[in-house]
Amino acid sequence: MSASIRLLRTPEVLEQRCPLTAEGREELARRGLPAGAIVTVTDPRGVHYRARSTRDHGAVVPFAELPALIEPPHTRRLAQALPDRERMIWIVQKAVELGATAIQPLITDHSAPRPGPGQDGGPRQDKSATWPRVARQAAHQCRRARVPEVAEPLGLDEFLAGVPAGETLVLLDVTGPREALFTLADRLWRRPLTLLVGPEGGWSDRERALLNGRGAVAVRLGERLLRTETAALAALALLAGADGTFTPEE
Repeated sequence: MSASIRLLRTPEVLEQRCPLTAEGREELARRGLPAGAIVTVTDPRGVHYRARSTRDHGAVVPFAELPALIEPPHTRRLAQALPDRERMIWIVQKAVELGATAIQPLITDHSAPRPGPGQDGGPRQDKSATWPRVARQAAHQCRRARVPEVAEPLGLDEFLAGVPAGETLVLLDVTGPREALFTLADRLWRRPLTLLVGPEGGWSDRERALLNGRGAVAVRLGERLLRTETAALAALALLAGADGTFTPEE
């Protein structure tokens, strides 16, 4: 679940100290920010504010109310096949900036393997312990109200077994019948979805059959063949552009 800094009550006026919930205090402390740092917080109604942190992390001082749509209105999960080398760090950082509400690394038939215990990963070094920290830093930098969770890598079969009913599976693919994501984006952003992005080697026939059996909507970005990290971010950017959830300028 994504983490947010939540206010205990709705501010009556701005520029006054407002207490945080217990979970909000823990999340603010977890981010390790100094007193006076600017953060995005959420009140019990779901309204977002920009606020200054305080020395004791028990409260913040809200100073500006933000537009309603700074966060996607529904789940927008990125299920990303593990790339080679350290490109997953880049994907996590940019996916947070572009509005992913959760990130699920996938172990697919053609994805880069993770190094085993005691192995030096070399060019495939496992950096999964770094991913949550990267997500927190990116969320703070781009003024997100929530820090998306970066889950532990799962196999595709295991992941699909846990996808909630009613969540649309959007499959980026380069073969077979596909619709253009550009034409579907205005409809897709209005519902909970998981965007599935395959590895450089593409989805296997077994995986395509599995996803088709789950009713996944196969889409394409265009005719140009993109690297896996570029495809993921281009798709998230299309959805963010459609729903207007890019963080506004102050």
